[in-house]
Amino acid sequence: MTMSKIENLDELRAQIAVLKEKVVVQEYQVRKDIQTLRDDLKPSNIAWSMLSSLTGIKLNQGNSLRAGIFNGVSSIIQRFALKAEKELESRVYKAIDTIFERLSNFVNGFAGHEAKRDERKDHHDASSNTEYTK
Repeated sequence: MTMSKIENLDELRAQIAVLKEKVVVQEYQVRKDIQTLRDDLKPSNIAWSMLSSLTGIKLNQGNSLRAGIFNGVSSIIQRFALKAEKELESRVYKAIDTIFERLSNFVNGFAGHEAKRDERKDHHDASSNTEYTK
C-alpha cells in the first residue's frame, strides 16, 4: 500500500484506523512467535529435538517411542526406589534386632546377678555349715 498525501481529517482518521489494525495483527504475530520460541527453548523440547536430529527419526509428543522411553525411565526409577526401600527396611530390622538384643542382655544381666548372689549365698551357707561341724 502506497501512502498518499492525507488532505483532510476524515482521511487521517481512516489511515489511523488502518494503522491500528496493522498494529493489532503485528502484536498478535509477535506474541505467537514469542510463545513458539518459549516452547522451543523448554529443556524437554530441546532434548527431543536433539534426539530427533541424532537418530534421524522425527519425534513428537504423541510418538509411541517417547512413551516407551518414559516407561523405561519410570521403570528404572521404580527399581532404584524399591532397592532403596529394601535397604532401609534391612537397616531398620537390624536396628530393632540390636535394640532387643541389648535389652535382652540387660535383663539377663540382672538375672545373672541374682544367680551369682544365690551361688555366693549357697557357698557362704556351705562354708558356714563346715565351720560349725568343726
